[in-house]
Amino acid sequence: MKKLLFLVVVGGACYGLYQWFESYSGGAIDKAAKAAGGGQLIRGQQIIENSANKIAGASLEVVKQSVSRFKEANGRNPTSLQELVDKGLLDSVPAGVNYDPATGEVTVAQ
Repeated sequence: MKKLLFLVVVGGACYGLYQWFESYSGGAIDKAAKAAGGGQLIRGQQIIENSANKIAGASLEVVKQSVSRFKEANGRNPTSLQELVDKGLLDSVPAGVNYDPATGEVTVAQ
């Protein structure tokens, strides 16, 4: 009986602490989440999209530089991004990058 009473008291104390923390910080957390873009999930999605855009932008610049180096060395645009890999100018063909061999233009895939 003492063990049961002890568990009830400890459980009640934990629940009380939980409620106190929730009431103490709940409003501030909600306000911060709304200010950050409408909630935790939306903010998380924005962070992921921004990171993907930065990675694609970085890949885009690397590919553009590699195309330029290839053109300077060979007097023509590479026929594909795989040709840049074969020549050692790229480690691999990055995902999310489009290449037009006719113009040498490199863009981020939409």
